[in-house]
Amino acid sequence: LVVFSFHRAPVEAAGSRPGWACISGAVSASNRTEILAGFQAGAYRGIALTIGAGSEGIDLTYARHSLMVDQDWRYGANEQARKRLHRFGQTRKVLINQLIADHPIDQIVRRLVNRKGAIGAASVEASAVGVRTTNSGTTALEM
Repeated sequence: LVVFSFHRAPVEAAGSRPGWACISGAVSASNRTEILAGFQAGAYRGIALTIGAGSEGIDLTYARHSLMVDQDWRYGANEQARKRLHRFGQTRKVLINQLIADHPIDQIVRRLVNRKGAIGAASVEASAVGVRTTNSGTTALEM
């Protein structure tokens, strides 16, 4: 199991459990490499990572199940964290669960992140057919 959180406290709490490890910005590069190698080798039952420390340059294909405790404000960072399990070499179906708290701040973050994702998807789709959005919100068809 891979647990991701924007906040360090849940990551450290999960990492303190027997058979678990954690990676946050407080973990040195050499310890990070050692922890990741151990996880990929099956030495840990689970690993908990902050989204910032675990969203890029990490291979977590040993796992097939992930839990997103909360989200980063940045849509791309959340997607990159999820894709750590969906990498070349992953042979199993991956399941990613997202906790959604009934708290005003979490709801605001969720709406903001979803909106950013929709804008990004619309931009990619529009550019694929030659439409671009200008700063004024109008669109132009490029031919």
